[in-house]
Amino acid sequence: CLDDHRPFASDSPEKYTIHWFGDTNTRRALKKITSLGAWCSGTMATRSQCLCDDSGEAFPRFTGQNTVRDTLLELNDEDGGWSVREDGAKKDRDMSNPQARIYFHRWEGLTRYNGARWQTTLQPDRIGAYPRADLVVVSLGNMDVSFTQFLEHARQLNELVELLQAAYDDQHIVLRMPQYFCCRAPSGNPPRRMQRDRNRLYGEYMRRLFELHFGTRLHVWDVGSIAETLPLELRKEVTACAVNTVPSELVDLENLQLINGICNPAMLRSKGGLAAGRRDPANAELA
Repeated sequence: CLDDHRPFASDSPEKYTIHWFGDTNTRRALKKITSLGAWCSGTMATRSQCLCDDSGEAFPRFTGQNTVRDTLLELNDEDGGWSVREDGAKKDRDMSNPQARIYFHRWEGLTRYNGARWQTTLQPDRIGAYPRADLVVVSLGNMDVSFTQFLEHARQLNELVELLQAAYDDQHIVLRMPQYFCCRAPSGNPPRRMQRDRNRLYGEYMRRLFELHFGTRLHVWDVGSIAETLPLELRKEVTACAVNTVPSELVDLENLQLINGICNPAMLRSKGGLAAGRRDPANAELA
């Protein structure tokens, strides 16, 4: 389970299923996972899409762009992962011996930039079209900090919590915190309202609200803590991207946090799940 590129156990009798709601940063995380770490590795890591914005990059394993909102990925330890369904349409491919599935919904947080109202994503008919989740990952904050006033965001979060409670009554919830931000003026098109203290305020409010409602079912994936521990010059380097994504080498570290957390037996169903037959992670678990 300490291998962030091959996190899926071969001795689990059933396919472990994750429902994952996320933005551009999630797309980058899934590119690493589905390619078994090959995406943007080695000498390719210096390409612009690896350092910053990959929104225009073609990726054969799944579409991942705004043109596709719902993707069902099947994964195993040998072939990585491939989409088998996108926006309800079956892809002309099948995975041999899939060990895990990820239903990925691509959103822009709880902002007006979603293709449709984000609330439709969590309606029973939409969720029910995909295999039942063993774990739910919710990525928030990056778009919300940039484009939503705080009081409006707080109202939207309350609505999100109600919908999550209705859709997932006993699953563990992973809350992915905002990316770290510092050391530069906000930029981008449309302009972003990003600031280090604003990031912290939104993130801390989300964490406390989710802790209140989900209790021990909640696990916090604090990706921002990775960059925050770096020396100032390196923090400037890894937060230079206008759309606030981190270089691919940090995506590996973020995924390591998640995978080690998933391997924590407290997060797994009793029948074994991803970590069946594997040792507990020694460190880097989720909070």
